[in-house]
This record gives sequence, C-alpha cells and structure tokens, in this order.
Amino acid sequence: METIVNDLAIYSRYATARDAFLNLVARQPEVRISRYEHPEPGPDGKPLFVDTAWLGRKSAKSVLVLISGTHGVEGIAGSMIQQEWLARGEPSHLPDDVAVLLIHALNPWGFAWLRRPTHENVDLNRNWLDFSALLPGNAAYGEIAKIVEPIRREDARMRRLAPRLVSYALRHGRYGLALGQGLRRIRAAVSGGQYEHPNGLFFGGTTPAWSRGVLTRILVDQLADARQVAIIDFHTGLGRNGATEKMISAPQGSERTIRADQWFGGGITPVGGASSSSASIEGDLMRSVPELIPHAEVSAVALEFGTKPSLQVLQALVADNWLHAHGDPLGPEAPAIKRRIVEAFFDDSDRWREAVVASTFDTCRSVLKTLSVLVD
Repeated sequence: METIVNDLAIYSRYATARDAFLNLVARQPEVRISRYEHPEPGPDGKPLFVDTAWLGRKSAKSVLVLISGTHGVEGIAGSMIQQEWLARGEPSHLPDDVAVLLIHALNPWGFAWLRRPTHENVDLNRNWLDFSALLPGNAAYGEIAKIVEPIRREDARMRRLAPRLVSYALRHGRYGLALGQGLRRIRAAVSGGQYEHPNGLFFGGTTPAWSRGVLTRILVDQLADARQVAIIDFHTGLGRNGATEKMISAPQGSERTIRADQWFGGGITPVGGASSSSASIEGDLMRSVPELIPHAEVSAVALEFGTKPSLQVLQALVADNWLHAHGDPLGPEAPAIKRRIVEAFFDDSDRWREAVVASTFDTCRSVLKTLSVLVD
C-alpha cells in the first residue's frame, strides 16, 4: 500500500517552489530578500519560511505587493505566477520609483502539508478580526457541521457526502429553486467563516494566527515610506475553470471599489455580491490590511482563479479535514486525499496555466501603469 512515510514526493511542492522562487529572485539586478521562519516543520521535518523579495528602489513611494499562499495549498498556483512573472522579465519593465514586493508562501505550513488552513487550523482569510470583541456567529454552519466534519473516513467520500449535502439543500431551499437555493445556503454557511468549531472548515480562529502576525510585520516594516500601495492576493478554487475574478471586500459604488476598478484595470467584483462566485465573508485580509498602512493610499484585491466544480472542491476539503482531525497525514490514506486537494486548487494543464498567467500579467501591468502616473 502506498504511504508517504517512505515517499514524500506528494509533499515536495513547497520545497520545489521555494527553491525555484529564490533562484529566480537571486538573478534580479536590484533585490532585497527577507525570510521569516515558521514555528512548525514541514512533513520532512525541515524548517519552513515566508520569503519576501523587494524589487526596485527601496525609497519607492508606490509599491505593488503580490502575495502567494495565504491559503496554503493555493500557494502552488500563487508561487507559479510569481515565478513566471520573474522568469518572463516583467521586473525589467518597472516604472521609475515604483517597486514590487513579492511575498512567497504566507502560510508555508499549509503549503508544505498541502492544506488550506494554517497549522492552527485557521483560515487566514477569516482571521483578521478584533478578537477582544464579540465574534461573528454562523448558526447555519452548526446545522451542517456533522456533514462536513465526519468522523468516519467513509462519510468523507463523495458517494456519502454528496447525497447528504443534496438532502440538506432540498430541505432548506424554497419553491421550485429548492436545490439551487439550498446549495447556495451551504456555500454561505461553510465558506463564510465560523468561530465555534476549531476542528472544522473555514475556522477563523480565536486569536491572531502566526501568519497574520508575519504579514503585519512585513507590511509595517517594508512599506513605511510608501504612499500608494496596491495589493494582489492570489487565490484558487472558486468559479468556472480558468476564469478570473477580481474580488474586493467593499460595496459596489464605494470609494474603495471605484479606486480598485481604476487601479486594477476594471472588472472588480464585490465579495458576496450577485455576480461573485464567493459568499460574503468575515475577517478577510483585503478589508483589514489597509489599516496597517494608514500613511498610504491602499487598494487590495484577491485575484481568484476557477478550478473544479464547487462540490468537488468541498469534498476535497472535507476529506483533508478528516485526514488531519481523525486520520494520519503521513499514513496510507494520505496520498489519494492530498492529490485530490491539489487538483481542487490547481489545474496542471498548459491551457489553465497560461490563462492564469496572462490574466495576472494584464492586471499587474494595469496597476503598475496607474502607480507610475500617481508617482508623477
């Protein structure tokens, strides 16, 4: 039977991506590199790091920040994008007095273990809250917790999970749109974030996660002189395969949404809106990081790339959650589960890769052009 104990190849993506990223960074003519060691090791027992690379003048007043791996396993795509941006010579086109800050593997533990959450089982994009205040409730998640947090391995498989989810959806839909409405309720209940089930999905935590502290330190320290900051946080797993969605946590027509639309080349979608593939969420990075840089004009978006149908993505998350809550992450069940979680968040086809890279490059070029004008 296949095991990871004797073969860690399935878990090698973080180390391979990090080496490739650092090698590309080292070739840049003007770069400043920093690293932040994670308190927990990877599956191979070796240390993990968040790495940053500053390209351009240190005194630059306008900065584009590109973040990979906020949701660990999504760092496969995020790192690939950052590597392609470096390898295809995009840094050579930086305008004067505009810098780029690359943040590689913000959640390195999740990347290395091929998990979406952090080592605290925290969804880093639901963790940006004031934990001294009353935390948001999510009664709907409590209704389906037993479905999406199964104790038995069999109940985490699609043939058991799907009928239970459909049954719930039909019970909670209305009129002739029962199934569709019910499935949207499930999406909102699960992905909206929850703060009462620490071993469950999309858990926002009860204290700031380690990676939140590191990002705070990076932005505060490295953007002290910036006056305009554009942030792109790379994500995958939502929407039609290969489609790109530029998400912002602000209402349609708000000043923040209008500015983002201008900076990022149009097509901005408010999270949770009618045209968004995402449900409304709490405690997200995009909404909160501008507060860390009060001296600058900040616009932050998530660039989301579609992969698999939502039910397949959810099943992969349920199985992975079961593995780490009740199974053995280095045992015989792990390889198949980990391959599915990778497939849920990364499409290894040339078509998908090129679509993702092309969309990112277009967005980055729009931002850099806008930042160069703002500098003038």
